[in-house]
Amino acid sequence: MLAETEKPEITAAMLEELSRHMRLSSGFAADQSADVEAALAASVAHLESVLSLCLIPRRFLWSAVLDAAGGAEAPVAPVRALISVTRATGAETGEAIDASAFKIESLANSSRFSGRAPRGIALDFVFDAGFGADWQTTPADLRRAALILAAENFDQRRATTTREMETRFGVAALIQPWRPLRLGMRRRA
Repeated sequence: MLAETEKPEITAAMLEELSRHMRLSSGFAADQSADVEAALAASVAHLESVLSLCLIPRRFLWSAVLDAAGGAEAPVAPVRALISVTRATGAETGEAIDASAFKIESLANSSRFSGRAPRGIALDFVFDAGFGADWQTTPADLRRAALILAAENFDQRRATTTREMETRFGVAALIQPWRPLRLGMRRRA
């Protein structure tokens, strides 16, 4: 189970970047700041769920059991730092395990924890994820995709028809290199 221990923070710099992208006047942007912020938050959340990436840096708590190789694939990437590891007991605090015994293997769109810990027990990993310390360290193509989706979401905020946010062609092209690659064929029963 993955849980955010910190909510993603939409900063003033992010809102300013979106306002420039949408070419909003400064007075208009101030009047509509709640709608602009909501549009950006929804767009970032959508992209994060589609890509399993963390675009706005923050802290997570994740419970997992190590596989036979002594590792576990993190459900969100890239992991920047492992803060703590505890034995999951269901109580408030579990037995602490030395976090330095774990190594983070990070690629552009996946992260894996590997280390020495008893097999078959659930562990709680607390870690920081994101491309860097702030929004500006998120790759430009992912930021641009979030801005395009946010602008469309903002423009459609008063639409009378209900539609789920979908990944548009231009956005799909920007995020294509970040999509997880699946190799192999599925066996049919």
